[in-house]
Amino acid sequence: MRTKITIVLFFVFLSICNVPSKAQLFNQLEQAYNTGQITVDEMMLNKIYRSFDPSKVNTTYISDLTSVIKCGTAIVMEYDNIKNNLNPNSVAIIENYLAIDGDLIAYISPGGHFKLSYTTSGADAVPIEDDVNVGVYGVPDYIERIANYLDQSWLVEIENCLFAAPNDVDVDGYYNIYFQLMPSDFGYTRGNFTEGTKIILNSNFPSTFATQDPDGNQIGLAKVTCAHELKHASQWMYGEFPRQMGWAELDATWAEELVYDYVNQSMLYYTLENGRYTLFSIPILALTGNYENYYWEDYLHQKFDNNSYTSAPLLLDFMERRAAQPDESVLDSYDYVLQNNFGSSLSEAFTEFIVWNFYTGSRAVQGFGYDEAGIVGFPEVQLRATHNSYPTNGTGSYLNYLSSNHILLTPGGQNGLRVTFSGSTGMEAVVTWSNESSVTWEKIDLV
Repeated sequence: MRTKITIVLFFVFLSICNVPSKAQLFNQLEQAYNTGQITVDEMMLNKIYRSFDPSKVNTTYISDLTSVIKCGTAIVMEYDNIKNNLNPNSVAIIENYLAIDGDLIAYISPGGHFKLSYTTSGADAVPIEDDVNVGVYGVPDYIERIANYLDQSWLVEIENCLFAAPNDVDVDGYYNIYFQLMPSDFGYTRGNFTEGTKIILNSNFPSTFATQDPDGNQIGLAKVTCAHELKHASQWMYGEFPRQMGWAELDATWAEELVYDYVNQSMLYYTLENGRYTLFSIPILALTGNYENYYWEDYLHQKFDNNSYTSAPLLLDFMERRAAQPDESVLDSYDYVLQNNFGSSLSEAFTEFIVWNFYTGSRAVQGFGYDEAGIVGFPEVQLRATHNSYPTNGTGSYLNYLSSNHILLTPGGQNGLRVTFSGSTGMEAVVTWSNESSVTWEKIDLV
């Protein structure tokens, strides 16, 4: 009986170069501001409108009115940063959108960490269903569930993994949670390091976004949003890291996997089918800070932290490095921690990350790589080419810093693999092969 062998050749670009930014929701709007076509007030109002009232968006500059922003933290933080430069009328409009409507009722979470302030009337009302056999009678089940999800997030992120507990803006002995109707966002964290923060969650999470939570989509979405926003709140305790925006979102999205790894809402949402370009769908994209690249920290945690739910030493060291060296690039902070504390480096870790990314989906090998690599919905890396006969020639494409190409080779004959390469310096070639029960990989010389 012959064993099937799969050989894959990766070209990985590890030298720093200028990395073009991929299109973002507000690129056209920001370009209009930068070229003087609109004022700073118009720019900021349209970002707020996109989150809270899409009907008022100027579609000349924002054509997408339906996709979900997911987390509104970056938008609200930008507003708070430039508020003093805005017209008072614009500030009044924005603050009206950010205000909570209705008389607030307070509920303390069972773990004693959170005060949830909600209303059962007005535009921001939460669902009022209250099963007499569930929890505390007189408190909506929606509020009780979210209190439990927040407590679980606190247990894993703050107590187990020792990320810094957030500083509460209301200074009343609890971390404060509010609820607001949000057409495009699931939640946001508002505040800063000196004054503290608060979390605002959707007053009625939609059930239309797929999850793998056995309790249903709405509950699954609520769970991961609690984990996501609590990580944002903790990030403020490490100085200016939240202002890194994309990297802060990557880190907070990883926290969803840390606390609720079975929900997989982000895994199912950030796909090419949903218009999202990732390191799986287009591996020549650079590793940059954004939601869909949370797999990078998932890899780091599983590889170097033993995929623990009770500690996260590498990513804790990373946050402490960010606090100590706020002017250092985020990638340099990863590199520092890997080199000084974990016997690796950014380039070495990224190369193995690329190997992990190949053995996923239908190519998953049990016991190798991501713990969920073979589950339904886990993405697969798109191949640059497949070769069945040799010798063969192929041309690659432009690679960004920390990106890759994947070429599948069907073995032929008994001769070894020889690669003749002509291209940019800074490239690295990696060959990996699997007999469907184990994985081997090594770097090869480019000659």
